[in-house]
Amino acid sequence: MAIAMKIAFSLFVIFYFGYVVIFSGMAGAEDADGKTSQAKQEIKLSTFKAGVIDKKQAREAKYVEGELLVRFKPEIKAEETLKIINKEYHCEIIRFLIPNRTYLIRLPKDKTVNDMLKLFENDPRILYAQPNFIYSGSKH
Repeated sequence: MAIAMKIAFSLFVIFYFGYVVIFSGMAGAEDADGKTSQAKQEIKLSTFKAGVIDKKQAREAKYVEGELLVRFKPEIKAEETLKIINKEYHCEIIRFLIPNRTYLIRLPKDKTVNDMLKLFENDPRILYAQPNFIYSGSKH
């Protein structure tokens, strides 16, 4: 049991530091025209932390339309999250991201990212929801 705990902890540390390295390198990313998009990156990172996006941010940030990342509160059981995603919101699970218990979901065709964010924002079982942002590294 102790070996399994050490392996699990080691994997968590590796994923966490990989995550930090990936997102810390984004601050000075450049647009196609070569200009630094510091403002866009700040919007993306602040939205990531807050779990919400407004109309202005949606226009400026690039994300995959029709997809969201959703994390439920820790007290919500896995079986219940599946019911909520599939039955209540009529969404499809694309992937489960294990390190932070977040679901990548596909939205119903008749709903936009902002429509669903408003619904999830008012659901007390959900810790956060955010668009599936498209990130790019800096050109060095």
